[in-house]
Amino acid sequence: MALRRNKIRTYEPYPKQLLYHELGASFRERCLLAANQSGKSLCASAEIYFHLSGKYPNWWKGRRFPGPVSCWISNSSFEQVRDNGQRLLLGEGGQEVFGTGIIPKREILDYTMSRST
Repeated sequence: MALRRNKIRTYEPYPKQLLYHELGASFRERCLLAANQSGKSLCASAEIYFHLSGKYPNWWKGRRFPGPVSCWISNSSFEQVRDNGQRLLLGEGGQEVFGTGIIPKREILDYTMSRST
């Protein structure tokens, strides 16, 4: 159960994901282009967590912000944000399982459920 509530601890980037993170130190914009189900969204979610929390792993060579930041997460549609970004960051299955994603439950202070219009 502990790892279910702390997925960021098990994140170990593949070589191309690691390169993506590292290039953030030199480039403001990057592209992670790969096949479906190859870890692109997980990689981006982990990087978002590192920047939001200010907690960078020992292996991190990418851009570091001096403290936690605010950010927006967007996609081509509401459903894509909900089904990819929100699910990976907060957890799968709705508010009762928030904290089972990349962001550990103890670090989610408040949230608002998004709804489609």
